[in-house]
Amino acid sequence: MAKNDAQTSGVNTICDGATINGDIIATNDLRIDGRLNGTLETKGRVVVGDSGVITGDIRCNNVEVLGAVIGNIYASETVTLKAEAKITGNITTKHFSVEPSITFNGFCKMGAEALKEQGNSFKSKENIKKEVK
Repeated sequence: MAKNDAQTSGVNTICDGATINGDIIATNDLRIDGRLNGTLETKGRVVVGDSGVITGDIRCNNVEVLGAVIGNIYASETVTLKAEAKITGNITTKHFSVEPSITFNGFCKMGAEALKEQGNSFKSKENIKKEVK
């Protein structure tokens, strides 16, 4: 595997016990098992593990939440809330899946029209790469 292939196919992880204060802009998938106080933006997939807490907005393609999010979620494809997920904020997505044990306090807009109303809030992969460098 070439070096560039490894860099573009990896998953970034914030481990349990770690806290990040600030925004994250990434090109790869992210898994949050610790705490993030800031906005998270990626063209990839986000997993908020059962010990993960995000205080800030999430912008991504797909997100799966088992932990807590205090902020708005904008996902261009799918939001999945699992297990004991706790969401305080609004959700805008094309598809929405929930398990019965979750807590969700906010509004949800679904479908292509909802995403169109949101506008082009997702940065291109090229712009994200420029910001990361």
